[in-house]
Amino acid sequence: AYIAAFYLLLMRHFSTDDETSEQKQLTEFYGMVDYINSHFNEKINIKIIAQSLFMSREKASLLFRKYSNMKLPEYIDKLRIANANKLLSEGRSVTDAAFESGFQSIRTFNNTYKNVMGISPSEYIKANKTST
Repeated sequence: AYIAAFYLLLMRHFSTDDETSEQKQLTEFYGMVDYINSHFNEKINIKIIAQSLFMSREKASLLFRKYSNMKLPEYIDKLRIANANKLLSEGRSVTDAAFESGFQSIRTFNNTYKNVMGISPSEYIKANKTST
């Protein structure tokens, strides 16, 4: 993550005149995605991500929305739920899957899980057991 942040700083400082604004924005966006993918299981939010990449919260939010067509919290939730599904499929408990995926409480995990997946974690476990 530090290397990505350092790279972005160098790119901003030493960018060539022929590099378009769009290319710069894409580079910053990919830096954001890389950072989020590496830290989704930690306590992160738009403020932390923006600070890590040396940009304003507003810019980070707009940039992410522009290139992903989704809000940043939605993307983080989907990453966390995908990780939780992997852990649940490996036989891990709901509690372990929740905390290892970056959720701060079981209640938040259950609500987010149902919102993203349309079923509860225990229903996912049951369905996964019957399909194997």
